Amino acid sequence: MIQTKRSKPRRKGEPAPRIKPKRKEDPKYLDRVRALGCWACFCDGAGWVPAETHHPRGGQGMGTKASDSEALPLCSRHHNEQHPDSWSIHRNPIEFKQRYGTEAKILEWVKKQLEPK
Repeated sequence: MIQTKRSKPRRKGEPAPRIKPKRKEDPKYLDRVRALGCWACFCDGAGWVPAETHHPRGGQGMGTKASDSEALPLCSRHHNEQHPDSWSIHRNPIEFKQRYGTEAKILEWVKKQLEPK
């Protein structure tokens, strides 16, 4: 029989309270952001390309995504492609910002597109 380090569990009853606050989620807003199409493909003149959402991490705690209200529309190629010469925001963030602008600039465009007319 293998001995365990503890003879009884550390805590009984309720689990420990969550230390990190849960980020704000808004699935309907994310659908509207995705419907805009990829920002980078739009800049490249490719027209509307289906997008997924990118949550900026700047100014966030370690391992914390920004709230959904700050999501940006990028296709999978521009969001997460891992080829060394890709223009992905995660693979080559400096080159991405030089070519397509900062996340703040993109967010400004998204907000302008989604405001009621």
